[in-house]
Amino acid sequence: MKHTCEFQNSAFLLPLLCGVLTCAGFVAGRISANVGSPDPTAEGIFRQMAAQGQSFFNATGDSDAFTAAIEFPSDSTNVTEVGGTTLTTTGAGGSYVSETVWNWGGGTGSSGGSSTYYPIPTYQQGISMAANQGSTTMRNVPDVALTGDNVWVCYNNGSTGTFGGTSCAAPLWAGYTALINQQAAGNGQGPVGFLNPALYAIGKGSRATTCFHDITTGNNYSSSSPSKFAAVTGYDLCTGWGTPAGTNLINALTGPVTPAPNLVASGSSVSGGNGNGLIDPNECNLINLFIQNIGTRTANNLAATLTTTTPGVSVTQPTARYANLAVAALGTNSTPFIISTAPGFTCGQSVPLTLTLTYTGGTNILYYQLAGSNTGYLITQATGASIVAGVTDTGNHADDGVTTINLPFGYTFYGQTFSNVTLSSNGNLQFGSSSAAFANVCLPQSGVNNAIFAFWEDLRTDCSNNGIYTSTSGVAPNRIFNIEWRASSFNASCAGATVNFEVRLYEGQTRFDIIYGNLNGNGSSATVGVQKDTGSSSTTFECNTGGLSTGLQLIFQNQSCPDGGGSCGSPALPIISQSPQPTNVCAGGTAIFSVTVTGTGPFTYQWQTNNVAILGANSASYSNLSVTTSDAADYTCVVGNGCGSITSSIVPLTVFKITIAGWGSGGMQVDGIGPAGQTYVLVATTNLATAVWTPLATNRADTKGVFQFIDVQATNYSRRFYRVATP
Repeated sequence: MKHTCEFQNSAFLLPLLCGVLTCAGFVAGRISANVGSPDPTAEGIFRQMAAQGQSFFNATGDSDAFTAAIEFPSDSTNVTEVGGTTLTTTGAGGSYVSETVWNWGGGTGSSGGSSTYYPIPTYQQGISMAANQGSTTMRNVPDVALTGDNVWVCYNNGSTGTFGGTSCAAPLWAGYTALINQQAAGNGQGPVGFLNPALYAIGKGSRATTCFHDITTGNNYSSSSPSKFAAVTGYDLCTGWGTPAGTNLINALTGPVTPAPNLVASGSSVSGGNGNGLIDPNECNLINLFIQNIGTRTANNLAATLTTTTPGVSVTQPTARYANLAVAALGTNSTPFIISTAPGFTCGQSVPLTLTLTYTGGTNILYYQLAGSNTGYLITQATGASIVAGVTDTGNHADDGVTTINLPFGYTFYGQTFSNVTLSSNGNLQFGSSSAAFANVCLPQSGVNNAIFAFWEDLRTDCSNNGIYTSTSGVAPNRIFNIEWRASSFNASCAGATVNFEVRLYEGQTRFDIIYGNLNGNGSSATVGVQKDTGSSSTTFECNTGGLSTGLQLIFQNQSCPDGGGSCGSPALPIISQSPQPTNVCAGGTAIFSVTVTGTGPFTYQWQTNNVAILGANSASYSNLSVTTSDAADYTCVVGNGCGSITSSIVPLTVFKITIAGWGSGGMQVDGIGPAGQTYVLVATTNLATAVWTPLATNRADTKGVFQFIDVQATNYSRRFYRVATP
């Protein structure tokens, strides 16, 4: 049966839909020029939307399982990605019966897979990927699904038709979210905003079976991916957690909410080293990592630990603190993290970082990626070159076909070493993908990953005397691997012009060459160049402009990184290995702060309160033996040596003071001072020996930290003892 997706021009419905759909459409319009490669500007917009309580839903795609890099923004960690299902009901307007993965066959169905760019987000961690074949280290999509088959659509001032695709499912989720926001508004709550953290919390919890229709039948297999992916119980890479189970999910998302922080990554900065703001070999860099609180409560007592598993990189200052972060606020570490790269660090390599943030009541794990120098290729030309004829048939005889072969030696490409390569009949080779796309475009192109484009055009290698052949010249460790295309421009009857060209890979070098034989033209409809990953860097010789000729040799040499100026050895700034800790003390008590420092001494110390130096506080610890309420402030310690100074994290000193303000016919009055907003309980007993304390009243300190209790029953006792405590 058909399933209707109809939006009427009613005063009731439009404000709800526009609250979700207009925002999604507006952002999509702003990033449309950048669809394809990951876009940091767009990611910033997505995070801003989340902080403002806005929701954004994106269709994952209609090409079944992803077999290469996922086109942005379909793998963004800041967007809810939507897959498609085929829905069965009891009849027109009938009850729900079942759902299966939407897949029409022939490569048309609900897209899903694992990102090659984005690390797995915090909300997606902790899910078993054994059955669904997902990644435990990279972002998986989709997140959820809705009807993507046989959808009756009213559009364009009265036109109607039946459609399918995840582009039907995504706006259905937006409409469903309008209903969620309507109920939230009725409960006095704000809009739900970015849903993924809440959806995954429900999916991983006890309410999953009542809040989602779990899709467990069907798959998004295709001829390009015959074994990935199948629908399984729980989360999968066809329909995510499944489709919403009506009002159950709405109630779960709009019920009583315990306010909590939710910290997300919001950029980074690199300073020090050679000053170019990038990560190079033999370098010592100071790192600031920015975070934003998109949760519903202030994050207090923030402490962070930084780690990386990148070869040749060590984190020499792994800990830092952040100031308390209010809702929607941005912040950065109060002292820089420090990372050091060895002289042998791979030139141009990016450095993934893991930041573990702890705060009162929780933990968030965030991921960052620091860029290495843009080590693009320099191209030089020579003429009079000849093809080294291939002798080994790779088996690639196809129209739009790919073949993966082993290399005779490890070949380093943009800092990564590969042992095999995928050859496309359409004139390119790929180290990280297997795209058979025939329609060439100018670089960068997000559909391929780490590729050399020798003559990317619509070619075929299945005509007479066509194919891709290889040979090896020289002896180890100076071999050259030759990959020769004998191809024809596409023509249905194999009457297209023949083209002959070759790629040479050099053992122990990053160099490669492209040699052109007989071309029957100048390449005016081809793309020639090289690309790193899915397009973060690329170098183009020509794109549909010509310039190729028989005997032309293009020599591609990878540029070297600038020296970093020295790794983080001795001498270096002090390293604070143990920061001071927040301290609570009663008025008249003793407060002690201390730091632990490593590195090259001797060290100097200067304790500060609210950034003002404390006279005589010049050792690794600072003690105040008789604290008053005026001492309540933020404390830091500036530690120095011959190389400079570094400031510890900011920590608060909280001072409590309780006084008996009066005793008489009106009862007993207790006044107190403590942290603003803190809840206190007054308890009493008449016998200290038995110490059975009875709660009398609860009160909350005002914005100045002042609170008060009055026990009107005090005159009924000959004696009564009191305590003030926190719950």
